[in-house]
Amino acid sequence: MQAAPNGLLHRFDQAPMSRVQVGAVALTVLLSALDGYDVLSVTSAAPAITRDWHIGKAALGVVLSSGLAGMALGSFALAPLADVIGRRRSILLSLALAMVPTALLLLPESVAFLSSRRGPAAS
Repeated sequence: MQAAPNGLLHRFDQAPMSRVQVGAVALTVLLSALDGYDVLSVTSAAPAITRDWHIGKAALGVVLSSGLAGMALGSFALAPLADVIGRRRSILLSLALAMVPTALLLLPESVAFLSSRRGPAAS
């Protein structure tokens, strides 16, 4: 279905992106990159985690999957909330909710501690 030549969608398609729109796209790319970095960093640390904590593959699987579970549950919980409180507030709330568990990752003491700070409880 094509937009009418004088329709609102057509005008948006033809207009250049504003600074706010470019900033929103840049912020989205940055936040997506941070999610990817989280997955990559724990994967890189996996051999050291298994060696230093003397854990098996099953326990390591919990650590690795907890971050992905947290991202998924956070998306399902915060996306509808963004419709109510707005995208900007939702992003700021997400960053605030992620900041404390991330800071606590500096002092991991067990697999359960590490997984809970990366997983659904941290989202």
